[in-house]
Amino acid sequence: METVLAGSGLTLAQVEDLIDSEAFGSLIAELRRGQAGGADPANLITRAVAAGGLEGQADLAATLRNRVRRLATTSSGGTRRPRRPRYIAGLIPEATGPMPADMTQALRELRELIEHRATALAAAAVSGGQAWLRDLGAAPTRVANRASWERELATVIAYRDRYGITDPSAALGPATGTQLQRADRQRADAALRRAQRLTAASAPR
Repeated sequence: METVLAGSGLTLAQVEDLIDSEAFGSLIAELRRGQAGGADPANLITRAVAAGGLEGQADLAATLRNRVRRLATTSSGGTRRPRRPRYIAGLIPEATGPMPADMTQALRELRELIEHRATALAAAAVSGGQAWLRDLGAAPTRVANRASWERELATVIAYRDRYGITDPSAALGPATGTQLQRADRQRADAALRRAQRLTAASAPR
């Protein structure tokens, strides 16, 4: 991604400032989300830089992040249906678009490792009867609903694993952290709520 930034029209000093900024992670996250939605991250950041007015910005990364977010939203609002974003373990935007074969293979292997770990941790949480599972509701007894519920659980557990959440009683822990973490928490919370609906739909009537 640093290569993309270097070719965007930013000066070397600006790129270094971006990398050192606390908002750098959230800028990269917005670029990845745009990419997952079908946009070209190089095009997004180049257009964000070309809008000008970057000299003297107190937080360059935050400014570019906000521009990229708006551009990604605008680019997906045309007549062509945007490609549905794809997320690893329901949480991490998956890199797409043209890339060398060896990078494609490496990313595929990484995705499989992340998803396998999330699935294994989810199974361990269920078998261990961890208290925070109450937030999701009981696992449905119907096979189809249970499979969907377990996928949502894997997303929640991926969030806990990624951010070191150890709260034994709350699935997502405190609503704090970086902007990137808060965005990931929103996806994890959406997964939690879908799990709750699956539990409710499977309850005896």
